[in-house]
Amino acid sequence: MSDIRMEVTSPVGEVTVTPISIATRLDTLNGKTICEISSRMYKVESSFPIIREMLQTRFSGLKVIPYTDIEQGLPEGTMMTYSGDPAEQEKKINAVICQVKEKGGDAAIVGNAG
Repeated sequence: MSDIRMEVTSPVGEVTVTPISIATRLDTLNGKTICEISSRMYKVESSFPIIREMLQTRFSGLKVIPYTDIEQGLPEGTMMTYSGDPAEQEKKINAVICQVKEKGGDAAIVGNAG
């Protein structure tokens, strides 16, 4: 019997980005303001109204700011789709965050399909 030597490569990749913490979940949606944020990828005009109605039926006093109101305050050409350019993407994200804050949003629904 001969000695066999093998090299094994782990299928687990290296971590190449620094993890960030996420926002704390709201304890309830009752009385909160939720902003809809659309990527305009798939039938938002049909699905967001359904999501909005279902949430408002389930949570008392919930206010929903429609995606159309958020989009009106964004710089021209800003959509929540990935641009491929990190600097441009950062500007888009910051513009959306500013809109959510200006509208008094406690949370956001980002995208909805597609």
